[in-house]
Amino acid sequence: MRNLMVRTHAFTMLTSRLVVMVLFAALLSAAPFYAEQAQNTPNLGAAASFAVLGGSAVTLTDSIVTGDVGVYPGTTVTNTRSTIIGTVDSVTMADPAKGTKSEIVVVNKANTKMSFLVVATTTLYNAKGETIGLDKIVKGNEVNVEYETTAEGVYEAVSVKVTK
Repeated sequence: MRNLMVRTHAFTMLTSRLVVMVLFAALLSAAPFYAEQAQNTPNLGAAASFAVLGGSAVTLTDSIVTGDVGVYPGTTVTNTRSTIIGTVDSVTMADPAKGTKSEIVVVNKANTKMSFLVVATTTLYNAKGETIGLDKIVKGNEVNVEYETTAEGVYEAVSVKVTK
């Protein structure tokens, strides 16, 4: 009787170990790990140009952003003293007779155009740090534009520094 109990116990132990090994092998084969995929960045598609992409809202305070900023599915992007680095695409001088305002259009490194309102309090600098007039900023200049977003959603330049 004792031999039968020892044999039954040994059989149960071996069977349970075999079941554990089979389950472990099944788990490893059901959830494979692809090392080559873990080392590559995922394809972001249309979102690839975004430097900052948030869900419900994005707030940029004293930020330098090179690339697009956006939210999805939210709608709120708040810029408080942000800086964009880019190339001047166009400069418009104010013409009170036509009702136009002074504006600089800059293309950033992600090839996105942004328009900035130039107001009386906007400070304009050359590469040496000297104050200049808007007429000295021309298409092709590389610039750093420090700006704020007004309550109306308009980008208002605080300062523009020509770097090249």
